[in-house]
Amino acid sequence: MNTGKCPKCDNAIDNVIIEDISLNDAKQPRWRGFSYSCPSCKTVLGIQMNPLALNVDQLLEIKKLM
Repeated sequence: MNTGKCPKCDNAIDNVIIEDISLNDAKQPRWRGFSYSCPSCKTVLGIQMNPLALNVDQLLEIKKLM
């Protein structure tokens, strides 16, 4: 549930720090995504795949296989 407070430092969160990240798994190709962090304590609050980059990355992987 979104309470508007950081679960670690308990400070109110009005905005988050958004960073580009690489999502890696030994069984999957490298994907790009975003992480959302608390501006006070830098705790990662969530991670999401970049939907626009996902399409481009999938096309590049398919092209490699052809």
